[in-house]
Amino acid sequence: MLRQTCITLMFVMIAACSRGTDVAAPPPQSWGSVVVSLESRPVPPRVGMNEFLVIGTEASGKPAWNMMVTLRTDASGDWRQAIQDGESGVYRKALPLGAGAQILYVRLQRGGDEAVLEFPLKVE
Repeated sequence: MLRQTCITLMFVMIAACSRGTDVAAPPPQSWGSVVVSLESRPVPPRVGMNEFLVIGTEASGKPAWNMMVTLRTDASGDWRQAIQDGESGVYRKALPLGAGAQILYVRLQRGGDEAVLEFPLKVE
């Protein structure tokens, strides 16, 4: 009985620590055959340093791992190169954010092609 109670308590504690699905990320966007989605750490983004994960997926479902991804939070600011996480299609970069609504600019480059996507953020 004690073991069963401990296991139940452990699952309740894990559920209490997890985040619900009520926090929305910006919707994915497309660039040619690549679907690009964005995640932030922490969720939702807060004032100060935040890590961004840019996730590229080919239409076939395979990771889009052969891109150069750079980010900025100011339309006229310097681009900061994201670090590729192996060949997983995940690119990471931490950037500082101020309070309020703003845009994360994501520049994608592959071969001779280039595009800039804009992801709206609400920073708490």
